Amino acid sequence: MLHLAGDALAAAGVAVAGAVILLTGRFDWLDPAISIAIAVLIAWEAVKLVRATTDVLLESTPSGLDTTALLDTMSNVTGVEEVHDLHAWSLSSDVRALSAHLVLAGHPTLEEAQVVGEAVKRTIAVKYGIAHATLELECEACVDADADPCAIDDLDELRATRGTRAAPD
Repeated sequence: MLHLAGDALAAAGVAVAGAVILLTGRFDWLDPAISIAIAVLIAWEAVKLVRATTDVLLESTPSGLDTTALLDTMSNVTGVEEVHDLHAWSLSSDVRALSAHLVLAGHPTLEEAQVVGEAVKRTIAVKYGIAHATLELECEACVDADADPCAIDDLDELRATRGTRAAPD
C-alpha cells in the first residue's frame, strides 16, 4: 500500500510540475527538481529494502528484539532452570524463528518436558513474534566452560567412523 501511495505521489508530482510549466511558461527547473526528488525517494527505499533483505539472508537477530528480555521470559516459565545457546533470526520481514537449549527442572518424563517446551513456545510467540521455535530440552546443563559447552567437539572423528568426509573449511 505504501509503495502504491509513493508511486501515485510521484506521478502527481510530475503532473503538477508539468501543469505549472505548461500554464506559466516558466519554472522549467521544476521538472528536473521533481525528478531528482523522486530518484532520492526511490534510492532511499531501495537501501532500506537491501538492508532488510541482507538481515534476513544473514540470519541477523531481528531489529527491535530484546534478547535479554526474551531470555528472561523463557527462564521464568515454570519448569525451566536455564536457557542457553539462544539464537533468534528472521525468516522474512514478518516471520521470526528461534532456537535454544532449555535446562529443565528435575528429571521430567518426555511428556512433562514437552509440556514445558510448549509452554515456552506459547509464552514467546505473541510477545516476541516468534513464529517458529526449535527447543532442545535438557535435563542436565552442559558443563564445559572453556569451550562451547554443547558443541560436538569430535565431529570429524564421528564422520571418520561413519565413512563420511568432514565439510571443507
